[in-house]
Amino acid sequence: MNTKQKIEALLNSGISGYAIAKESGVTQSSVNRIMNGEYDLDKISLGNSEKLAKMFDKRVANVELSGQNKAIKEVLRSEFREILESQLDLWEEGRIDDERFTFWVLYEVFSDILNDNIKIAELAEHINSTNEPSQSVIDEL
Repeated sequence: MNTKQKIEALLNSGISGYAIAKESGVTQSSVNRIMNGEYDLDKISLGNSEKLAKMFDKRVANVELSGQNKAIKEVLRSEFREILESQLDLWEEGRIDDERFTFWVLYEVFSDILNDNIKIAELAEHINSTNEPSQSVIDEL
């Protein structure tokens, strides 16, 4: 999710403007103007966008996952770990900067996924809505 999407999700979450202002540190008048469409999200200050995105991230991190979602997260963690270990092996064998770079890119992507409870919940929802595993499911990625 990019910063704009995070802010939109936060503003549409049903949390009051007062609560958003108090928790994020953005002035209540600014929050209200953004919520009322008086400020374009593309034109709010960098400081305010960072504060609002940080609040969103903090709230997402505190979302409680269901038992099924926790199990999915652990499976992902295990699979991602195997991929990173194989990438590390490639780098150690050849010490090629491309493999080193790929390792760190994969690490960041996997870390972002594992720390985003909304992504885990969306994945669980997708898994529940899919009847049988198939190549077409993989091709959707």
